[in-house]
This record gives sequence, C-alpha cells and structure tokens, in this order.
Amino acid sequence: MKYIGETHKKVIYHAFDFLIKNSKGMNRMKVGVIGLGNMGYPIAENILQAGHELVVYNRTASKADPLVAEGATQAMNPSEVASSTNVIFTVLAGVQATEQVVFGEDGILNSLPKEGIHIAISTISVDCAKKTK
Repeated sequence: MKYIGETHKKVIYHAFDFLIKNSKGMNRMKVGVIGLGNMGYPIAENILQAGHELVVYNRTASKADPLVAEGATQAMNPSEVASSTNVIFTVLAGVQATEQVVFGEDGILNSLPKEGIHIAISTISVDCAKKTK
C-alpha cells in the first residue's frame, strides 16, 4: 500500500470500512476515482492493488496511463465513471472543479446509480458539500 499521509489514510480507512459494511456480501467492488493528483492517484492505486475493479477519470488523461496499464478502465468523462460504478471518490482541487464534476454537463449527478455512493475528498466549502449531498 502506498503511503499517503496519516490523515488521508484515516479518511480512506473509514470510507472503505463504511463501504465494506454496506456492500451486502460483495467481495469485489467497482470503484471510481475522479481526480488523479497527489492524493487521488495513490487512492486509486491502492483500490486497484486491493483487487477491486477501478474506473478512473482525470482532466489530464495521461495521468491515468500507469493505472490503465495495471488493469484500470479509463473513462472519457465523469458521467461515464458514475454510470459504470457504485462508489465514486472525487479528489478535486476546490469548489469549482467539484461543482463541475458533480453538476456539470458530463457530471456524475445524473449517472450515479440510485444506491450509489459519492465520497468527496476535496477542499471545498460547507455550502458546496451541502449541495453535493
């Protein structure tokens, strides 16, 4: 497992603990990660190494190449990630990026399955977090 900092490690641990407890017997989850920067890439890498199916999206598509080489699927837009997974981590650089990925034309809001889970691990305002609920 790649080390990504103690605080980030705790957030991810609690998110996966929740997912595992609520996965209704599923051993292998299909997880999406949108945003492959300093925090998103290691999260995606750890999900893939743990044996889960992984679908990724990043504005700079080439950042996904090593993950795709290891078995991840690269989506063309956030909506594609949402429609092909049940759990999505968004790890984005602020309010504007988060709102675009969630509510934008190719956003996840209309494509995430009814039982889908969106975990926003971004530095966003309280108002933005409330909107993404």
